[in-house]
Amino acid sequence: MDALRWSLCILLFLTVSRLHQLNSVLGKLRPLLTLTALIALYVFLNPGKVAAGSVFRTMPMRMVLYIIGFASVAAPAGISLGNSGLWIVQDFIKTITLCIIVVSAARTTHEWRVITSAYVAGCLALSWTALFFFKLEHVERSNFDYERLDNLAMWDANDAGLVLLVGVPLAILHLRASRGWPRWISMAAIPLIAGAVARTGSRGALIGMLCTAAALLLVLRGVGLINKVAFVGVAFAAISFFAPLGYWRQMQTLLEPEKDYNFFDVDGRKALAQRGIQYMLAYPIAGLGINNFAKAECTLPIKQAVTPAGKGIACRPPHNTFIQAGAELGIPGLVLFVMLTIGTTVMLIRLGRRLPASWARASDDRLLLYHATDCLAASIVAFCACSLFVTFAWTDIVYVFGAFSGSLIVLVQKVRDTDEGRVALAQTTSLEGHRPLEWRMAASASLHLGARRSS
Repeated sequence: MDALRWSLCILLFLTVSRLHQLNSVLGKLRPLLTLTALIALYVFLNPGKVAAGSVFRTMPMRMVLYIIGFASVAAPAGISLGNSGLWIVQDFIKTITLCIIVVSAARTTHEWRVITSAYVAGCLALSWTALFFFKLEHVERSNFDYERLDNLAMWDANDAGLVLLVGVPLAILHLRASRGWPRWISMAAIPLIAGAVARTGSRGALIGMLCTAAALLLVLRGVGLINKVAFVGVAFAAISFFAPLGYWRQMQTLLEPEKDYNFFDVDGRKALAQRGIQYMLAYPIAGLGINNFAKAECTLPIKQAVTPAGKGIACRPPHNTFIQAGAELGIPGLVLFVMLTIGTTVMLIRLGRRLPASWARASDDRLLLYHATDCLAASIVAFCACSLFVTFAWTDIVYVFGAFSGSLIVLVQKVRDTDEGRVALAQTTSLEGHRPLEWRMAASASLHLGARRSS
């Protein structure tokens, strides 16, 4: 770990926790943008400090690069080139730059361990502020009252639920396969994240919690059923302990969706999703243009036709990440985004199933890699579940996890190549009495091939 990697850890920590937003002076300095630019400049001047181009040939990173390329090419065909171009230059470039830096910086398993631990540390800090710093907002309804967090600096309550939940499987990974400070941070993070999710009062976050628990129970290997149930039990015990006034009554409204405004209101999630599909079908090739959904709500006649007379037209975001991707980048953009999320999940699960069972009993980096494929897949499942209720298609989180996945795939291949070389050498040693020169040449060639593939 050098200054580059520690700077990246600080950047990830602030990206998740947004602690700099608690101080108005520090917030105006835009530390995320400044750190990203400085790290990118350092990497440009010192290319030998980062991984080679093999990480960009993995499926997750190819999807990331295809998305930024397609978004740039499709922008002129959208409804507002200026709005899309400004978003790409001011925000999306920073997101993709962070993704590229993360995937390039994790050259070894130890570096991957520490960098991913920075995300968990950010979740711990965000959970702490949600529990003990931010105040609850009192909401009055016709038949009951409840409390929830109004916002958490830059995140609103629903967004914070997604950011926190995708960190739970990573925390479990480091609790199982790390030592030292990553393990202690993860041990504290799991109950605090669950408590913070309760304080958000987000129904989408509760659905995400249930999906995350189901994913961990189904895909996590090498962990006994009792331990899995214990993880889930601790999380839901923390939710019950920190649940604010009216939390469970508010969650019960999930069983009565037809009574919720999201079901029947023109600006509810159901209507937004229906209009999003209409936008995608009206602009199937290039979409509305990145970041143009809210503008379409105010300018296109699709919403005007269903808005009651005398009611103002609100420029709403889609509140559904997959609808956002399809509406703003058309059918090709939706396919790319599905490949980045669901496709990466399937790839990680299949990769984990091909790993040797002996890695689950190892005491070195193989143990971390063995569990990382499952836990990272569970994190993306958590993202997919929560993203059905928030607008997150072009934010940092999904691309950071794409980078985590890309670097993990390369690291697993490196270790497998090393193991294959060791097996070849052991076979050569055991057969030294039979044509020793030829066998030594074969072992040398195998080791050389493994070294080339690793580089």
